[in-house]
Amino acid sequence: MVQGNALTKINGDGTPIVFSEWQLLPIVGNIKHQKVQRLEYTFQDILDGREETQGVLTHKDSEEFDLFDFLDEDYNTEEEKKMLRKPYTPCANYSSL
Repeated sequence: MVQGNALTKINGDGTPIVFSEWQLLPIVGNIKHQKVQRLEYTFQDILDGREETQGVLTHKDSEEFDLFDFLDEDYNTEEEKKMLRKPYTPCANYSSL
């Protein structure tokens, strides 16, 4: 909603505003990881009161993410450290006060 227009019900790029609903799928067999299913609803679907069973995936591509991948990233690269360093500016000469 932040990047969309609630009056026109579309995003800045002209596509409908979409909300996602996540549902846990039943565990099948002896799998170690439980899967989730994502249903997407447009803002117009929600305003029209369409039932959640009518939610449709608008993006068919699936991707697997590791929740802890971000821990492997180096957030303090040398370039970032240089940008964070600020030159020291001495205070006024207080000896004359």
